[in-house]
Amino acid sequence: MSSLIWFPVAVAFVYGSVQLGFLLGRRRRQSVGADDPSAGPSGSVVGSLLALLAFLLAFTFQIASARHERRKQLVLEESNAIGTAALRADLLAAEHATRAKDVLRTYANQRAQVVDAPDTLPQALRDAPVLHERLWQVAREAVHGTAPQPAVALFIGSVNEVIDLHQVRTVVALQYRIPEVVWYCLAGLTFLAMLGVGYQFGFAGRENVWLQSLLALSYGAVIWLIVDLDDPGGALRISQQPMLDLVEQLQRQK
Repeated sequence: MSSLIWFPVAVAFVYGSVQLGFLLGRRRRQSVGADDPSAGPSGSVVGSLLALLAFLLAFTFQIASARHERRKQLVLEESNAIGTAALRADLLAAEHATRAKDVLRTYANQRAQVVDAPDTLPQALRDAPVLHERLWQVAREAVHGTAPQPAVALFIGSVNEVIDLHQVRTVVALQYRIPEVVWYCLAGLTFLAMLGVGYQFGFAGRENVWLQSLLALSYGAVIWLIVDLDDPGGALRISQQPMLDLVEQLQRQK
């Protein structure tokens, strides 16, 4: 599901919760009267629920924001690692250097395009181990070649870093998401807090569609922003400019 879908879903969820609370509050008012002492300090309870909701929203936003920044950092780290491997490939014999650079050029191009073309992600994930094996094959052959062994060791270190960063970037982007239990708690607390707000409107006998709509839009926007930050393919996508610059640089070195 596209992250943009979550904005109207969140708005409808919040507004529906407020409306349900309003109906319950109005029914309570009609059955016991506005001055009934059993109404209790509902304002304090609702205030506490809203404070808890604000805390949970801030906590969830921090998780999503941290992951977003980590993905941004990994793009730069991976582009630097691929670029370093390409430079160190020049230390190998000409045949090995050419093959290594061809693989790195293909690899970098795939990494640069996958965010803007999410449908290519499955193929890129399947191709990555194959390209890694081709790089490692070059390294194995270089060990028995004519290049100085310290130079080969430097190249092998760069290949290892490229492979490791692929694993890190894949795990951070696709597996380290906001836990489902956090979403369930956020949905439940949002429902209860908005139910309480609507109940206050209903028990007071004052319905304000504009304020309720503004509340729904505000909370819906925050929830959508959290979802989008947590989604690597969302509207707030990480810029791939470092990788695109690397692809252009490698193309010039042909």
